[in-house]
Amino acid sequence: MNTFVKDNWWKVSILVIIIITIGGWFYWYGLRPAQIKHDCSWVKKHAGVWAEITQEQYNKCCENQKTNASYFNNLNTSSNFEKLVITPSCFCEKPHAYRPAIDWYEPATSAHYSFCIHEKGL
Repeated sequence: MNTFVKDNWWKVSILVIIIITIGGWFYWYGLRPAQIKHDCSWVKKHAGVWAEITQEQYNKCCENQKTNASYFNNLNTSSNFEKLVITPSCFCEKPHAYRPAIDWYEPATSAHYSFCIHEKGL
């Protein structure tokens, strides 16, 4: 085997160059575009952590809003503004359990897909 390589070194080197060229061509025009199209077809979405809100925390938040609204009762205001401020509605976050952060994938829109393909050079 060693004498074959020494006697035919130019044939072996041409064969290696051809194999590397064909492999590079297959990667650049076959595998790379397929991987880019796959990656651009999906968009990664993320939702952060939801901290737990208990009923007690919700009640306390609503009470704070009511005390802030009572401040406006002592002011001379127009009746429409007074009705808006004094209405008994609570804008606090409703009680819910803890939810960890999650990631998911959604299909890409055509505009996002086109931009991604162009950005990655296809």
